[in-house]
Amino acid sequence: MNAAQAENILNSDCGLGMEYPPTARIADGKPADKASWPWQSSLQVDGIHLCGASLIGSQWLLTSAHCFD
Repeated sequence: MNAAQAENILNSDCGLGMEYPPTARIADGKPADKASWPWQSSLQVDGIHLCGASLIGSQWLLTSAHCFD
């Protein structure tokens, strides 16, 4: 994370995204800008997205059990 990304996250309101999510859910969804949903993360192996996770504390992420099967 660079200083500009950190500044964007630090200046955002906790729990409030930069825009409303698309109503169609994933089908016909829109790509999100980096740091537009600062509590959402991507669990990756070798740069490939496997699962999403939500920040629930300063050092804790919550994800689904199937992500580690």
